[in-house]
Amino acid sequence: LLSHIPSDTKRILDVGGGSGKFAQLLTQKGYEIVMVSPSKLLNAYAEKLGAGAFPVHTKKFEELDIHE
Repeated sequence: LLSHIPSDTKRILDVGGGSGKFAQLLTQKGYEIVMVSPSKLLNAYAEKLGAGAFPVHTKKFEELDIHE
């Protein structure tokens, strides 16, 4: 999946990010990540894993305000 990210990409919206492991990897590679998922359980894990490195929004993609 990493090989498909265009070289000039800096920000990534991770929709349905699950446990946050991929968001964490992308953050470590220097990308600015915003994660959105409706799962409170998985988002709690992602927030702990990310330790504040990326915001995690607990809502459906359709409910996300892109200005948040």
